[in-house]
Order: sequence, then C-alpha cells, then structure tokens
Amino acid sequence: MSSSAVVTQNEWFKVIQCCLENCDFEVINNKIKPLGYGAGFFGEHRLAEISVRLRDINKTQRVLHFFIKTQPQKLLEQREIVEQTRMFKKEVDALSKLFVLLRSVLNDKGKGMQWTCKCFYTNSQVIVLEDITMQGFQTIDGRINIEYHHCAAVIKAIANLHAASLIFEETHPNQPHRLGNEYPDILEECLFKHAPNHPGTEWLKTTIECLWRVVQEILGDRADLRTKALLENALQSLFELVKPSEKFRNTVCHGDLWRNNIFFRGDENKVEARLVDFQFIRYSPPANDIVCFLHLTTSRSFRKEYTSALLSCYYDHLSRTLLRYGISPDYVLPRQELEESCEFYRKLGVVVAPCYLTVVALNEEDIERMFASSAEFERFVKRDRTPEVMHSFKCDSYYRERVTESVQELLEECVLKS
Repeated sequence: MSSSAVVTQNEWFKVIQCCLENCDFEVINNKIKPLGYGAGFFGEHRLAEISVRLRDINKTQRVLHFFIKTQPQKLLEQREIVEQTRMFKKEVDALSKLFVLLRSVLNDKGKGMQWTCKCFYTNSQVIVLEDITMQGFQTIDGRINIEYHHCAAVIKAIANLHAASLIFEETHPNQPHRLGNEYPDILEECLFKHAPNHPGTEWLKTTIECLWRVVQEILGDRADLRTKALLENALQSLFELVKPSEKFRNTVCHGDLWRNNIFFRGDENKVEARLVDFQFIRYSPPANDIVCFLHLTTSRSFRKEYTSALLSCYYDHLSRTLLRYGISPDYVLPRQELEESCEFYRKLGVVVAPCYLTVVALNEEDIERMFASSAEFERFVKRDRTPEVMHSFKCDSYYRERVTESVQELLEECVLKS
C-alpha cells in the first residue's frame, strides 16, 4: 500500500465531507507524510494536508489536516500479530460504532465531555482522525516528568470515557444493561490473553526472560530460582487482572495509557487532555485505567504524594457528570468501591509498569533495531528482546532509573514478600 493509495479519492471525499459538513467543494492539492516507527508499535502513521476550494460565492479555500493510521504493511510479522489479535479491528469498531453510540446518549448535557479526537472515516485497513496537533495538542517528551496538572487533565478525560459508559448503561431501556455483553468482540481483551500460540502469551514469556535479566542485575547473588518462579507468577497474574470483574462495576476502559497515547494542550492554569489509540480497549473496572496510567507515567514518589488527590479529582469529576443525567454516583460507583478497587488493582499497575517500560522507554537506536526487518520484530516480540533491554539498561541512565524503580517495586510488592 503506497502513501498515495492509503486513502482513495472517493474515501477522501467522504472524509472531507464529514469534516466540513459540506459536499460542495473540490480538492486542490494533497500532501501525505509518513511518521517514524516510534509513533506506534502496531500501526503505520501518516499526516495528511488537504487543500480544498469551496464552491461558494467567495470560492473560499481551506487547508485541512488529518492523522491517518493503517494496518502495518512493511513488516509481515507485525501485520500478522495485528490480525491475529484483532487489535486494529477493535479500534475501528470502537471509533465507528461504540463511541458513536456512547455520544448519542450524551445530548446537550454532554457538551465539552471529551475524551478523544474526532474520527472522520474508517474501514478495515484505515482510520482517519483529525490532526489535533493543529489545535495545539502535543504529547509530552517521555523523558520529562509529568506534572500534577497534566495528571489531573488525564484523570478527567478518563472519567469522561467511564462516565459515558455508565450513562449509556444506566439510561438503557433494558435493565440491567452491560456493554460488555452487548459488544464482546470490541471489548474482549486482545493483548494479555492466555492461549496457545497467542501473541500476548508469547510476548509475556519474552518479557519474563528480559525482566529476569534485569532482576539479576539488581539483586545479584540473591536472584535465585525461587525468585524467578515468583516473578513468573506475578507477571502471569496479568491474564486475570485485565478480565471484567465479578465484584466491581465495569466500564469501557482505554487499556493502554502510556505517554504516546495522551495529548495535552494548555499550561498549568488550564490543561486539556485527549486519549488516542484504542486498540487495547477493554471492559473492566475504572481502577484499571487509573492505576495503569499512574504507574506508566509517574514516579513512585509522585504516586505516594498525589494518588489520593487524583482519586478525589476523578471521583468529583465523574460524580458531577453522572448527576447531570440524574444518575446517583453512590449507586453506580460508590466512592468506597472506587478506593477498594484501586487498592485491589494496584498490583496490575505494579506488574504492567516494568512490562511496558522495558519496551517503550528504549532509546531510539534500540527501537530502530526492532523495526529493521520482520525477522527482527518477530524476535523482539516473541523470542528475545534481552539484547535491546540490557543495552539500554547499561548505556542509558534514564532507562536504567525508570526500569530499576519499576522492577524494584514489583519485587517488593509481588515477589520478595511472598
């Protein structure tokens, strides 16, 4: 699939018509620019600039900007993983079906209730979104500490998504109604899925091996076979922790809240956040998103100081939103349940952090090696990523500090005290 063929002429007409809410125009020019591999691990990304002329009395010209995401084309192994896990289809269906449904019940009371950007077009191979960088939204450099006001903005965006899920369920004519039952294909877990030959199972095996090497670096002679067995048990608990809960209320959750999937606009006086990349969307308790976001983006000392305040921020925002629709937060998600679930799922955050950080915090050189060929990608994901992990661990002080802190917390909370 060449850059020019990513979106056909007829598809561009639909995109532009949706964007302008006007079908009387002509395209003057279009430019499509590919983005680097670091932008996404399981998709190819492009930016598009489309110049159009309206057929109005002034012949008004507009320049429109879009973000294009496609299934992987260059690396066969990468594409096979995406197809086997159905992650691209999940995101297409989330954007084109589920989110449309959620927004349909929000009406005027939901104005300003944003959690993601506008989606203008999808098919089985392509997603076309608004390019929110043109509105001032940007990601934060992964090596810059995220501040409290940024966290509060993300927490509110997460609360908006969760609230939309609860509002849809609570206002449905058939009660009780649960989105997990209505849309199992969209909300089924696709990454941490324990099944023979499933990419998620193979990825976790590879993760265990590279983390074991890091543990050996940290513990030295204290890293024995019992420690490795306990490490494996802790990581394999992910398969259960991401499932819908039978005890706590579930909502639609993003499921993949690391730095590249969060955009910010504004300063410390007023910050907005938008969430992108819903290929790991799942149905689980809100605590799932909250604890994973905090463990993937903040330090241990930051969480110790600010988690309580951020939980209050989340619950206050969620409560105000639900009350606008006549829904009692004490009924659908009592504050005590939120706190209990966050404590229960804290283990999820502790376990997920080192799994993610050993990959997403890699330096540019090691990431480029991963995408050098289909064989290299397959090795990295399914067989052995220890060379890249240990290279960054020994040569990159930022990587070493972030990974060491997350692994030490995993050891203290889930391994050494067992």
